[in-house]
Amino acid sequence: MEPELSVYVRGDPDSIDAGQVLAGLRSLLALLGALQPPRAGGQHVAWRFSKLRLNSVETQIAALDMPPGIDADSVDAMFQALVRGIHVTETAIQVPSGWNAAAVDAALKASDALSSATAAGTEIGLVHDDSSRVVLTAQTAKNLKALRVRRSSIGSVIGHLESLTLHQKRECAIWTDRRGERVVVKFGPEQQLSVQQAMGKRVQARGVLQRDYRGRPMVLDLAALEILPEPDQGRLLSEAAGEFPDFTGGVSVRAYLESVRGTS
Repeated sequence: MEPELSVYVRGDPDSIDAGQVLAGLRSLLALLGALQPPRAGGQHVAWRFSKLRLNSVETQIAALDMPPGIDADSVDAMFQALVRGIHVTETAIQVPSGWNAAAVDAALKASDALSSATAAGTEIGLVHDDSSRVVLTAQTAKNLKALRVRRSSIGSVIGHLESLTLHQKRECAIWTDRRGERVVVKFGPEQQLSVQQAMGKRVQARGVLQRDYRGRPMVLDLAALEILPEPDQGRLLSEAAGEFPDFTGGVSVRAYLESVRGTS
């Protein structure tokens, strides 16, 4: 028996916003894509409606085509992860186990659309397993949105200072060394000169740092700025000329390198 996911939008069909339902279903499919194991080599499961009732918004979703590395057990695990995750987000402000950032974003879009389509909620569960059913409501969307609220703490970022803006607001940006992420830096008029002098250089900026729900740095209110040396890129061979006179045995560098190649 193939795994199937049941989606039933509660409420009078005459009062349900069809456009929001379609948007919600698309986002649920995107959520399944985010929960797919990585062993498929970048390919994604194609989905089909194994059941579609026209007199009400009731569907069942099953796999249409599975890429190499994905089987029925994989699809069943994806369905279970979706249902368990929605149960978690319906009752708590937390990221469900096994969900990544893409899954959270897709779930937010799905819950936002489906809760706008009907106030009665949307039942989601595994076909042939009534105990797995959960009801997605506006509370799911509310909890997921709360995850996205920025959290502030004292912190610092290291990277290159770029993109200075002085028109209507004083801002610049740091591209971080570790992940190459863009962090907006806000500063006051008394800090403008030091910021301008540090443009294009590698710096450490300290202050009140706002992070998103994923923990990624987003905005820093600048308190202190320090210019740092560039990371050591190593030295060229030509820069070491004359430092080790006996290294080549008295022959030229070219002759030495040719002799080394000849022995490899």
